[in-house]
Amino acid sequence: MATTSESSVSFDETDTRSDEMYRTIEEWIDNLVDGVDDAQTSAEFQEWLDVQSRFHDYSSRTHS
Repeated sequence: MATTSESSVSFDETDTRSDEMYRTIEEWIDNLVDGVDDAQTSAEFQEWLDVQSRFHDYSSRTHS
């Protein structure tokens, strides 16, 4: 016979926690997407891309 304690979680509480976690994760993802969008359109990132486009893709291997 199973006993219950005050520290056990009911299904309703578990569902609420799951919903809260899902909302929190969705908020984090939205914030991350917004941050990436802002970074991609920033002048600093565009400057970095311009500088990187001027460099050739050199191999790290040494030539004899």
